[in-house]
Amino acid sequence: MTSSGLIFQLIARVAWHDSRWNGSVFRQPSCNAFCAVLDRIREERDDAREDAIAGKQWTALEPDDLPACNQRAFSFLQARKIELGIARDLDVSDIHVEVIDLLANRVEAELGVAFFVACYSALRKAPVSSALLILGNMSVQGNIKPLRSLTEPLHNGAKRALIPSENKRNLLDVSADIMEHVDPIFFGDAKTAAMKVLGG
Repeated sequence: MTSSGLIFQLIARVAWHDSRWNGSVFRQPSCNAFCAVLDRIREERDDAREDAIAGKQWTALEPDDLPACNQRAFSFLQARKIELGIARDLDVSDIHVEVIDLLANRVEAELGVAFFVACYSALRKAPVSSALLILGNMSVQGNIKPLRSLTEPLHNGAKRALIPSENKRNLLDVSADIMEHVDPIFFGDAKTAAMKVLGG
């Protein structure tokens, strides 16, 4: 539970994709009934628009053209699996994570970087440093999205915090009492974020 009273549960499950999660849009998006089960996707999905980009690589699309079911961190991971050295392991693994707001407040969770680091850690079989808080979201192209504020996230007792570089100026808003106990680790891209905290 966060200090604002929101409760999140993390559920891992295998989702169907007609191209085996190869970093592309479905070959027949309008035929995918799985996505329509999820409220946000059902509300945002445009079958005609998604059928027009069928089979295209996610990294070749503009952010506004991405399908409603986009999994930003996973798509970035999939598109760069060779560069990251995880191609073989990722090709034989099915990963799908859904964050559920148990209180139905419909609050967006900015977990993109944390999801990326967790997947990369599991696939590389390298543990993440303990007592670590991972902050920041990311686009399908891997662009890091900073947080609006660091005040609330840093009140959770973490000893180390992985923080987007763009949030450096927000540290001035965090009380000295909190900062005295937190070691900030800054990163500008997802791979650097993972490298800074794996195996520590």
